[in-house]
Amino acid sequence: MYTIFQRTKISEPTLFNPSDTTKRIENFPEVCISTFSDSIIQKFASLDHVEKIAELYSANGALPVYKINYKNTALAFYRSMVGAPACVACFEEIIAMRAKKFVLFGSCGVLDENTFKDNIMIPVSAVRDEGTSYHYIAPSPEIEADPHSIQILENVLTDCGCSYVKGKT
Repeated sequence: MYTIFQRTKISEPTLFNPSDTTKRIENFPEVCISTFSDSIIQKFASLDHVEKIAELYSANGALPVYKINYKNTALAFYRSMVGAPACVACFEEIIAMRAKKFVLFGSCGVLDENTFKDNIMIPVSAVRDEGTSYHYIAPSPEIEADPHSIQILENVLTDCGCSYVKGKT
């Protein structure tokens, strides 16, 4: 039997795309931030001048998408669902709404607590142990992060005085 894990390239065109069912939103922010933490999203959603601009729908209900302005830049933000397929389904809809740049962050367990204690981890590579990413990038046991993106994260964390380590997830 032939599976998605045995493909060597991603074929186009797709059968259907999120833009087939999700409306584009005029003036949707180019940058979208998401996290898996409901408390973080609720904290920012309660700030003054935050506006609900859309909703993402699933069998679990509706997830609001908010807009906030920070230093004269409009930012969208929402809570991601846990699990690669659910997370990516929302991500695809946000892309269809017109977002172009993304920041997704969360938390995880570690194998070596001493290495990561009191540090933010910048992932430089990942072991691909799920099936969702295989719909976007050809199969491989691991994937490397974009060096330019890593450098941006390092610069931001250094400027903010945050300690960090780089590692594989």
